[in-house]
Amino acid sequence: MLIRILSLYTMIKGLEHLINIVQILYPYYFMNVASSFSLWGIVFLAFITGALFLVLGLFVWIKTAWIANLVVGNEQFTQEKVAAIKESQLYTLGLTLVGTFVFIESLPVLISLFGQLIQLSTTDFADSFEDQRDKVWLQIGVTIFKLALSLALVLRARGVAHVIRKIRS
Repeated sequence: MLIRILSLYTMIKGLEHLINIVQILYPYYFMNVASSFSLWGIVFLAFITGALFLVLGLFVWIKTAWIANLVVGNEQFTQEKVAAIKESQLYTLGLTLVGTFVFIESLPVLISLFGQLIQLSTTDFADSFEDQRDKVWLQIGVTIFKLALSLALVLRARGVAHVIRKIRS
């Protein structure tokens, strides 16, 4: 059930990015200046991000049973077993959900940072934005680190949960 909720959240984030395209284009519709390269680059990035989230959300929705087996193992849960869920399974589930949430939140940030970097490089005064480009590269590095950490949490949740239990005991 939680995995389905997470897939719905992912699809809603995708729709949010697709709706952002309308918000980006609306003012330019009245000004008749919709030929700007940077404008269409932003629209393209917003579309790619939204489409990626929709596809990812649909994939998670369709493969819910497979993902649940990856997270908690291949056990059939009855009422008695649900009451006796191991602490390690709760850690694994929690770490997987946190990793997925961080991934979902960080991916559009990374895409928008690349769009911002392209925009800073294609301006008429590109040399005057060198400090800004350095800051964007630093933010890209931090975002890639967050994405790598989130993937580690998702793919290695059992190992991380085991380390946490060892540290606590």
